Amino acid sequence: MYTATCYASAMVNRTPISKTNRKPVQAKKRGAPQRTDKPADDRTALAKWQRAGKIFDQRAKRHMSSHHVGYEEALRVVLRRDPKLWRVYDKTPVRDDRLKDLLSLANFLNQGEGPKRDSLRAELGPVIGWNNSKVETVKEAAERLAEKLSRLQTHWNLLHVNAQGRPFFAWFSPGDWYGIIADAIQSGRFSKLKQCRECQSFFVTEDHRRDYCGDKCFRGHEAFRVKQWRGKQT
Repeated sequence: MYTATCYASAMVNRTPISKTNRKPVQAKKRGAPQRTDKPADDRTALAKWQRAGKIFDQRAKRHMSSHHVGYEEALRVVLRRDPKLWRVYDKTPVRDDRLKDLLSLANFLNQGEGPKRDSLRAELGPVIGWNNSKVETVKEAAERLAEKLSRLQTHWNLLHVNAQGRPFFAWFSPGDWYGIIADAIQSGRFSKLKQCRECQSFFVTEDHRRDYCGDKCFRGHEAFRVKQWRGKQT
């Protein structure tokens, strides 16, 4: 399965076509940021945009089954058939939930043990916390991650040309965890994924200065620093 990210010709309209190819993890992460400050108008625009993307995805999958074609070709067909719905989707909402996949990845990394989780943690931990890790460790983890990302079957395709003649391009990536990582790096959102310096859990934030998943971990780390400082004074 693939997911598509749409790019306008001016490379400023970056909007995901569909995220239904992979099921997000439902378990909530401790200290995860909750976005509850969306105005009503933004929520309405976001709901319409998400609904349009979901309809396109469902129609494309039905077209794939009935005509035995690939997802990209089926998507182009359904976009041409419904210009009105495309116009709804073409209007990117002011605030869309672009960190949802990264939050799902963080939830997955924080749930128990397993070979795949352990591998992802070993690769992402030093890369995310590069300023708190040894250079050799960061380089080794980054090389392993880059090697796995290079194996992904990603590609670009012309998705749609609207009535005004403006072309839209789509970057397709696999619908797995490494696909999410590749998409985040491609779109510039990878820096939003963090690892808590206190409890080592993964979390997502839009504040690049934040190094702790919550106030509890921040206070715990500060208390430890104070204890260390007092020990040096005696």
